[in-house]
Amino acid sequence: MNSEISPKKFNSLFRFYKTMVVTVEGKDTLVANGNSFFDISKPSIICLHGSGLDHTCWLALVNKLKLKEYNFVIPDFPGHGYSEGSSLKTIEEQVNWLEKLIKKLKCISPIIIGHSQGGLVALSYCMNSNNIEKLVLVNSANKIKVHPDLIKLAMDNNPKAVDLMLKWAYSGHNKSYTTEKVAKKILNFRELSKTLAVDFIACDNGEIDEAKLNNIRVPTLIITSSNDKMVPATLSMKLSKFISKSSVEQIEETGHMTLLEDFNEVGDIIKKFI
Repeated sequence: MNSEISPKKFNSLFRFYKTMVVTVEGKDTLVANGNSFFDISKPSIICLHGSGLDHTCWLALVNKLKLKEYNFVIPDFPGHGYSEGSSLKTIEEQVNWLEKLIKKLKCISPIIIGHSQGGLVALSYCMNSNNIEKLVLVNSANKIKVHPDLIKLAMDNNPKAVDLMLKWAYSGHNKSYTTEKVAKKILNFRELSKTLAVDFIACDNGEIDEAKLNNIRVPTLIITSSNDKMVPATLSMKLSKFISKSSVEQIEETGHMTLLEDFNEVGDIIKKFI
């Protein structure tokens, strides 16, 4: 695991939920499993985090879902959270890494839920894989453009990058501990130039051709937010024109971080879909 994290601190931090370490491409990957240990006999739900984040952004939602008949597989991407390695520079590299993780865990036809960049990775994976049951996209699209000034701030390790991102990411209606404080803690866990900046550039260059989206033939749920400034709802909704088995749900008065701002409603929508 990350040499900066002592075993004592690691064990204390994760005493409230189950985790495992999976070796992918020779590097240790932290995978959270929610309230139950991974059981190879169960189907799996894989949750993919967004730029600069890690598995902890999913925990409130997973606790809300309480789907005991499924495994939850919630990894920290390389170079994020408690996973070893360097951040992967392209969406394609992240898709290849995801495929290796799925094979390593022997997940057969998992449900994949992706937030923001994680959704872009999930979309790319689903276009070229038959090994998936359903797809859920939260505040995501086939193209996620990032403002050049935001990329520059992150590359310079300027803390204003985090402040600006959170200003754009939250609608401001929910001031609970699950929103800005948690996200800011996550974003400041690693050096911005090695995580957030790399992720932003991967997103900016990771556009998927709309014509290729019709390769996705599994049931797909698209969750948007009325106040999302980073991936506007209109951009997310447009996916439904190209993905034949898709449906759209919009959550009002939330921004880009819907899974933190309103995890109760997101959870209810996902449970109905699953």
